[in-house]
Amino acid sequence: MNLLRAISLLLVSIFFGRQICSAQTLPSNAWHDPSSHHGEMITVAEGIQLEVLDWGGTGSPLIFLSGLGNTAHIWDHFAPKFTDRHHVYAVTRRGFGKSTHAPAGYAPERLADDILAVMDQLKIEKPVLIGHSLAGEELSSIGTRHPERVSALIYLDAAYTYAFYDAAGDYESSLADLRQKIDALAVKPEDTTLMDQVKAALPQFEENLNRKVSSMENPLPAPYGPPSAADKASFAAMMKRMTGAVGGAPPEAELHESFLPGPDGSVGARNASPEAGSAVFKDYQRFTTPIPLPILAIMGYPQNKGPNFHADTPKNIAAAAAADANQARQIDVFERGQPTAHVVRIAEANHYIFISNETQVLIEMYKFLATLS
Repeated sequence: MNLLRAISLLLVSIFFGRQICSAQTLPSNAWHDPSSHHGEMITVAEGIQLEVLDWGGTGSPLIFLSGLGNTAHIWDHFAPKFTDRHHVYAVTRRGFGKSTHAPAGYAPERLADDILAVMDQLKIEKPVLIGHSLAGEELSSIGTRHPERVSALIYLDAAYTYAFYDAAGDYESSLADLRQKIDALAVKPEDTTLMDQVKAALPQFEENLNRKVSSMENPLPAPYGPPSAADKASFAAMMKRMTGAVGGAPPEAELHESFLPGPDGSVGARNASPEAGSAVFKDYQRFTTPIPLPILAIMGYPQNKGPNFHADTPKNIAAAAAADANQARQIDVFERGQPTAHVVRIAEANHYIFISNETQVLIEMYKFLATLS
């Protein structure tokens, strides 16, 4: 690198919070990421940098956001399929992969503001945001607070309670509401208005209680268990396990970014902040207002239950029915609560719907994006 280029990169880093990801010195037989993107580290707050992948492309911008525990590299196969019509980016949220492993800052507004800061630094105007899983929370935060900053939102199996809150159907919320009404009635036991309020709250609480009991009595088995020692013996073995778990082959780069390598080539610990996962769930926000933007939501329904599920006993059949009922309710709540949303249901899709049902998801996204231009 000549002196002028070195100084230029330093100035870019200082004034714009951008730092080009440098290639590490690796042995000749080390694994290399084959994707066509280039990477940058973008400063979004003091001491916090996010990894941003840029595949280039021509047209309006798209920004892909991964689910909890994943990095931007989960999009390595999928995102480049849009570069003929769009300039395509993906972002790794704080706490994971190459992004800063911060001990704090995982509230929905902060995570969403990180994305807005990336947009500011890279001068990305009115992108379409595409989010998988928990990224639906970041989409809803930006869409609710700053709809003028984006063109549209696409939720890929992401329209869950963290993206739009089902207040009426929430067991804990309805329990607290009923308790408050009963406490008020206890103070004035002959107040007919308070009596009517308790009576009005009972049917919804009973419905939520029955659904809660059903899910507790008939739990679904975990879609897949923790990786075994054999799974972690090599990245190839872990790749085989993940292919079965997510309904198709994920980008190999995602494994290399999400896990640290052992000295013998085995799969080591998660490459993530130990605080990140629990902090994100602890701080989730309840979004309940319509977002004034075009929205596409593609959801798995009935969702694939994973390789550990077998509909071979009455208990398992009941568990699947309860899970499907809860999924159907949440999708319906999102659809009613977001009048601008076009909701697509794909039967037996994996949670990683853009991997398990790539062709169907691409068709729906292409159609939706064409309506925006």
